[in-house]
Amino acid sequence: MTTMARGIPNRIDIPTSISAVPSSLLPLLSLLILAACGSRTGLLYPRDATVVAIDGGGIDAGSRPDFGTTPPVDFGPPPPVDFGPPPPIDFGLPPFDFGLPPLDLGPPPIDLGPPDLGPPDLGPPDAGPPATLHGLRAELPCMGPLMGGLCPTPATSTDVATLMGTPGTSYDVAFQIRGVTEGRRYAACTTTMGSWCTSSETPSRSDNYNVWGLTIGTPAQQYFLNHGMEAPESFVMDYVQVLRVASGATVTLTGDSINSAEFPNRDAAGVPVVVSGVPPDPMAFDGEFVQIDVLSIVPAP
Repeated sequence: MTTMARGIPNRIDIPTSISAVPSSLLPLLSLLILAACGSRTGLLYPRDATVVAIDGGGIDAGSRPDFGTTPPVDFGPPPPVDFGPPPPIDFGLPPFDFGLPPLDLGPPPIDLGPPDLGPPDLGPPDAGPPATLHGLRAELPCMGPLMGGLCPTPATSTDVATLMGTPGTSYDVAFQIRGVTEGRRYAACTTTMGSWCTSSETPSRSDNYNVWGLTIGTPAQQYFLNHGMEAPESFVMDYVQVLRVASGATVTLTGDSINSAEFPNRDAAGVPVVVSGVPPDPMAFDGEFVQIDVLSIVPAP
C-alpha cells in the first residue's frame, strides 16, 4: 500500500535537468537531495528526529536508521613526560667585592722565655730554713736637722730570726750583706775581709762611731760588718759570707749608734750613697741601714 507522508506524493519524477523543474518545486527538490545525502552521512537529522525514508522509489516516513553505538576509543595511558633536570639559573650577578685589605698579622711573636722575676720567693717566715733568715734588716735613720755635722738617730736597731730546720741539723748558710754605714775600727779582729770582721771583743763606748754587728746563737759566733776607716762619711757594703747555723739557733742583726747621733749618708764628695737593688733604690736612704738576705742553705757535712 502506498502511503503519504506530510502531504508528499508517493512518487515524484525528478527531471534530468534542474532548469526543467518548476520554480515552485525547487524547495522540495532541495529537501529531497539533502535527505538522500544525509541518510548516508548521518548529518541530516539528530537521533530523536523523524526520518523520511525512501524505499523502492518512495518515501517511508516514521523510521530512522540505526547507526549502532560508537565503540570506545582506548588511547592508553599517557606517556610520562620527562622534563629532565632544570637548567642552572644564572642570575648574572658579578662577584661581590668587600674591598677589605688582606689581614696582616705580622711576624710571629718571639719567645723570650720566662720573665726575669728577680731573686727567688722564699715564702713566708715559717716556710723553712731559708725563709726564716731571709730579709733581716736594721735601720738607723736620720731623724732631724744636723747638729755639729751629725743628725739625731735612734740608740739601737735590732732584727732577730730563728733558723727553723730539722732538729739536730746544722746548715751552711750563704748570707749576702748589703747596706750603707759609716766605718769603725775594731781592734780584736781574728779574720777580716773588706769590712767583715770576726771578733769576740765588746766594742768600746768611748768611740762614737756606729757599731754594726751580727751574732749567731749556735754555734756561738760574733761578727762586725762595718770594719774600716773611721771618717765623717758613708760607704757601701756588699759581700757574701758563708756561716754555719744550727737548727733552732737565733741570728741577730744589730745597729748601735753609741750616742744616738751619726754622720749623714754622704760619700767623700758629699753625694748621698745608693745601694743598688736594695730599697729604697734608686733613692738614697736617709741614714744608715744593713740588710741580710739568704742566697743558699745546705745541711752541713
